[in-house]
Amino acid sequence: RTRTDLKVQEPYRLDLESQGIVFPEVTHPEKSFYILSPEMDRAYDDTLAMLGDREKGLSYNRYRALQFLKTPELKAKYPNADLLSGQLAAIMKTLLVKRLDSSFHAFRSSLRRFRDANAAMVAMFEKGRIFIAPEYNVSEYIREDREEELIDVLTANMHIDNSITICSPDDFRDDYLEGLKRDQQILVKLCQDWDAFAGAGPEGDQDPKFDAFVGMFPRLFDSARNPTGKLIVFTESAETAAYLERRLALAAPDRPALRVDSSNRKERQEVIRANFDANFEPKSLWRDDYPILVTTEVLAE
Repeated sequence: RTRTDLKVQEPYRLDLESQGIVFPEVTHPEKSFYILSPEMDRAYDDTLAMLGDREKGLSYNRYRALQFLKTPELKAKYPNADLLSGQLAAIMKTLLVKRLDSSFHAFRSSLRRFRDANAAMVAMFEKGRIFIAPEYNVSEYIREDREEELIDVLTANMHIDNSITICSPDDFRDDYLEGLKRDQQILVKLCQDWDAFAGAGPEGDQDPKFDAFVGMFPRLFDSARNPTGKLIVFTESAETAAYLERRLALAAPDRPALRVDSSNRKERQEVIRANFDANFEPKSLWRDDYPILVTTEVLAE
């Protein structure tokens, strides 16, 4: 049941009242803005154009190999080639846009992986062997930044899985490799542009979003607004969560941050509950070791 159900439907409402259960009133989200420098603002706009403009920007050919097959027997082997290729390219585009808005740190990391993966595809053409494996959940591997693991899986299963194919450059249309090389030039340029804003460590990065976030601490930790002194920060990217954990340790050492994502949620479950779960029992075991919890969507589970 939703909270609305429990409040509106009389049997539930009376039951809550008899138990003295009261839900807090949730207010609407408040926008907080951060200002980019002129140089970063130009890089941001140029990057969005390169991510979304199919004519002048990225073609995402690295993830559209099936669409460019020209050998009839290979094309026939993959009846949904065009659909799969288009979906995969769209996933990659969406991923990059989401990472750009999550944090510049996460975007730089994703951009470098794309650049390196694209370079590896070009290298396969130069070596005369291209691997295709559409039956595997490539989308999931890409979303979770596990491309190296994907390559290991394909290599180990090639001899037993007919969906994995080794192609030659002649099996593809000429414009496929042209698109890969053009994408590589764009990716190298984008990496250079964003590396210009990166310092030697997290504390050296130009990050106006982080600066604005820390600048909100007086309001966020105002005892009148936040009597428990607790803050939960949700982020789409595990890389952003790890970045925030490291950078907060430097910017706000008096407020330790605990990070949780899919890689450590089990081992940190009890620590999270003792520090942040109002229903944790017994209350004598409540702890105040961490005022900040940085988490991905796994906390919702």
